[in-house]
Amino acid sequence: MALGKQDDGTVEPGAPSIEAQAAPSSEGVTTLGANVRLEGDLTGGGTVSIEGHFKGRIIHEGQLVIAESAHVEASVRAHELLISGRLEGDVVTSGRLELTPSARLFGSIRSPRVAMSGGASLVGDCAVAPGDSGGTLGPSAGDSDEAGAPEETPAAG
Repeated sequence: MALGKQDDGTVEPGAPSIEAQAAPSSEGVTTLGANVRLEGDLTGGGTVSIEGHFKGRIIHEGQLVIAESAHVEASVRAHELLISGRLEGDVVTSGRLELTPSARLFGSIRSPRVAMSGGASLVGDCAVAPGDSGGTLGPSAGDSDEAGAPEETPAAG
């Protein structure tokens, strides 16, 4: 029997399980729906879209999408990251980081390519270095004086 959590935190027999709510769609995208609240480690590949609340640590080898409805409290390491919602935590990407107009990012970022749309918010340090495949999460992510620019900025070399 599958169990699901209600908004008040109680468990309701017969509700869809977390596994069912996070199953891959026909397009190959795994979605953590807006009504899902997860805490822990999230690892994997492919494309994952978070629409609900996630707290913990994310290590993802593919594309990670933080939807406009999402609230994520996590350190994030991903190949590509698209942020439209709220993210609180340090970010390292080996590919591209994009912040849409509704993005709210509170934390340090380190990425070889960054695109930031008008209206997006970044409170933290930004290190943009082409050829840098990420490094480690932590203090080194904020060692640069470079600030995020309004458009994609592969740093000049």
